[in-house]
Amino acid sequence: MDPVDFGREIADNTEWAKIQIDHGTLWFWEVDGTPVSMVGHRLPVFGVSRVGPVYMPAEFRRNGYAGALTAHVSAEILAAGNQACLFTDQANPTSNKIYQNAGYRPIADFVVLSFT
Repeated sequence: MDPVDFGREIADNTEWAKIQIDHGTLWFWEVDGTPVSMVGHRLPVFGVSRVGPVYMPAEFRRNGYAGALTAHVSAEILAAGNQACLFTDQANPTSNKIYQNAGYRPIADFVVLSFT
């Protein structure tokens, strides 16, 4: 299966996905030929690569795919001599547990404010 066909979210953004795949910054986990998880990362800037997006279709959640793929992509970044970072929603205990299991630790909190 062509990884660009992974879910409607990617199908709506095929040009973006093709560019990421060409750069080697978009990874897919497949089970029996079916993509079950996707993790992207940015090319490193000053030795730091940001992990994201992390996506998992609802029907494949709670099987460890996202955690395993996030850990793998992070290990690849580190093996290339770069640091890995990611941003997460503190209100999402599931993703936070996955990221902590992959070795990530909270460093800083950010707040986005908008004034009108």
